[in-house]
Amino acid sequence: MRGRNPHRRRGLAVAYRTDLFKKAGLPTSPTAVSKLMATWPEYIATGQKYTAATGKPFLDSATQLFQDASDQGASKYVSAKGKYIYENNPVIKNAWSYATQAATDKITGGLAPDSPQWYSALANGGVATVLAPSWMLGQIESAAPKTKGLWSVATMPGGGGNNGGSFLAIPKSSPNAAAAYKFITWLEAPAQQLAAFKATADFPAIPSLYSNAAVQNYTAPFFSNASIGKVYVDSVEKYTEHPVGAKDRILEQEFQNGVGRVEKNGQSVSSSWAQTLAAAKRDQ
Repeated sequence: MRGRNPHRRRGLAVAYRTDLFKKAGLPTSPTAVSKLMATWPEYIATGQKYTAATGKPFLDSATQLFQDASDQGASKYVSAKGKYIYENNPVIKNAWSYATQAATDKITGGLAPDSPQWYSALANGGVATVLAPSWMLGQIESAAPKTKGLWSVATMPGGGGNNGGSFLAIPKSSPNAAAAYKFITWLEAPAQQLAAFKATADFPAIPSLYSNAAVQNYTAPFFSNASIGKVYVDSVEKYTEHPVGAKDRILEQEFQNGVGRVEKNGQSVSSSWAQTLAAAKRDQ
């Protein structure tokens, strides 16, 4: 298979409900919220205050918190040489600690992204924050059109981040491989990426576009005209890439399952950690 990898980053930010923050006695401006939740412990502490004040979940899912926090380090499940390092990797241990604390503090909703319950929570105020890649902003707007102007966007706790990406490939058996490759090259060129961004807010993959005024100055009325472009550019520029192994997706599922057992089933953190490590070692 012949392919072209545009290495598309989507960035990460915190989409949050300003009206719900206000009712809980929390600040509402993006600058103040970004400062309030600059680190994961601060994000969790804010969630504790919110849930104590409202009795409602602060974020949708502890498993999503684990994924996003564990993606922020320079390593994850494997080293640059392909050695499995997850058991003692501080990136994994810290992400596990943050996610399971959020779960045991009961500030999460246990909602799977894209589930009917998740979409309903977006619309009815069932959660106050979502750890949102750029492409998810469109989902929020589509799911909760009546909440226009009640959302805003703050920077991601812990620095940069990424969730999602795109790969374009051409099967080796394609009778028009050369023409297909030419089209992909045109499609992924800066001019077309900028045009797509202006039309749909599809975040561009090419770093040279990050300084473009149209990207930098992008705002949206639905999200209270927050500086969305600047927030996501900052996120992708601070994001640190990590080695990816052949079994990463399988291992990721095991760790998310482990966090989920704490969040939904009440399993102890230590018991779930031991079970997760046993499953990961079996799968690696």
